[in-house]
Amino acid sequence: MEKVISFVLSRETAEGGFSFAQTTPRTLDDTYYALRTLELLGYDYQSQKTLEYIKGIWIDRFTPAKIVYQATYLFRLLHTDCHSRLADLIALKLSSSDYSLKDLYFLLSSLRYLHSAPEINPMLRSQITRLSILDLRTMDNVLRQLLLMHQLHIPFDRTTYVEWIKRSQNGDGGFGFYPGTSSFLENTYYALKALSVLGSEPVDLQGCREFVRSCQASNGGFGRQSITVPRLDSTYHAVFSLLRLEKYGTSRCT
Repeated sequence: MEKVISFVLSRETAEGGFSFAQTTPRTLDDTYYALRTLELLGYDYQSQKTLEYIKGIWIDRFTPAKIVYQATYLFRLLHTDCHSRLADLIALKLSSSDYSLKDLYFLLSSLRYLHSAPEINPMLRSQITRLSILDLRTMDNVLRQLLLMHQLHIPFDRTTYVEWIKRSQNGDGGFGFYPGTSSFLENTYYALKALSVLGSEPVDLQGCREFVRSCQASNGGFGRQSITVPRLDSTYHAVFSLLRLEKYGTSRCT
């Protein structure tokens, strides 16, 4: 994985943080995926400039849920002390709006990172469970619903989810947004993570490995498909997927 690490570090900016390319500004999104990838690979990343960049991220009640989630993860990763302020802020956000499933996932997962248990009232439970797989439509939303139900101990029909996800795997080994759609690396990541939660595995393990590897560029990074521009988010999805696929070799699931 040395080439992967080299690719990630090549996206570090002189001011700290990470960017899509060496000529573009740093972003929280790119910094989040870069540091998550390095963490997965066991790389001991140290940068005072990046630490200062992350410490300077301001979160308030108007901040989008995804940014709250990414910032919370990075604050925890870098041992930045902001637990009580963030937990109170997220609780306030949850009490004041009717959120999409995606935003609920980001906010409740942020609380989990802070080791703060949310109060699951009937309205919140309904927001998580009211949509079926056909309503959710795409692999990312199916994963988010699964993770929330699993974390909050909400019962669900495991078989329905396993069958739908497995039908989304294509002949090239990758997974689509839903059954019958083209394979993309992010959907393959979502599917593998969901199947892991469900205690299952892809129908075609070797094909899945080959699809993920086909997305790697010569510079070590990964794109969404083969012969696409390598990105930090896609590289994280690839590294997670390859590590997950390695585990199937030592622990068989049904």
